[in-house]
Amino acid sequence: MSFDFEATFESMVNAAQTELLEDTEQIRNQMKQILEDEKDRLKLIAAIKLDPTATEAEFDLALENEKDVLKNAALALEIQIRATAQQAINAAINVLNAALNTAIQAI
Repeated sequence: MSFDFEATFESMVNAAQTELLEDTEQIRNQMKQILEDEKDRLKLIAAIKLDPTATEAEFDLALENEKDVLKNAALALEIQIRATAQQAINAAINVLNAALNTAIQAI
């Protein structure tokens, strides 16, 4: 049996894509949940901006505070994204290892 790198590479890409697709919905849901959790605060910020008696400084402060909150929430999301990328890499490497082991056993 000969080792077909091109076919193996295509299988590696497919394995990585499968991992990414499986976790994409979870990541989307996490992002949606982050925004849902902050919905009331975002409404408040919009209300401050639209309030003619509010100052620009009040709005800027509220917006900066919300950016900090969202930045912290995004850190958790970043961890999930990195884990998903690592799983995709592992899936591709597993395909390569399996194909190489099969080729070696055939020798």
